[in-house]
Amino acid sequence: MSLLEKINEKEVLRYLGFKNKDADEFTAKTIEEMSSLVFEKAQIKYVYQKFELEKDEDFCLKNTVFNLQGEDIKKLLEECNFCVVMAATLGGEIDTEIRKMQIRDMAKAVILDACASSAIENVCDNLQKHIEDEFDGYYATRRFSPGYGDMPLESQKMLCNVLQTHKNTGIAIN
Repeated sequence: MSLLEKINEKEVLRYLGFKNKDADEFTAKTIEEMSSLVFEKAQIKYVYQKFELEKDEDFCLKNTVFNLQGEDIKKLLEECNFCVVMAATLGGEIDTEIRKMQIRDMAKAVILDACASSAIENVCDNLQKHIEDEFDGYYATRRFSPGYGDMPLESQKMLCNVLQTHKNTGIAIN
């Protein structure tokens, strides 16, 4: 299964703040160059797991210590009996390339970061589609992540612990 299929130039431009404007020649050429670098360096890793939901005193993932904090996530999942939690990364080489590029050419570094952001969204879209196919017959909500709505970003660390992302993908929260 190929999870990284494309880097959406319009999305990259939106990340760069172009607000419905076309890219100038330099930006368009650099997006193409940095997109190629992302495809070359990406080492996609992911993990996902199905969890039953406990909705008694605490709204949590059954058999874990992870409580779903915030009213927005509870409302999203109120009709659900289980959820699938996923994490994905393009790998550490992308981060290394961004740091190296920041020393050489900050404009290219910013564009590389935007290309990587678009790439991981494509990976997550395709991973979600794969998960939906695996759980065919169930209703899929939209994706939701710590930091969305009123779910604290700090809950990301516990979520990574539950999925054992450090062991399974190399994703670590510090």
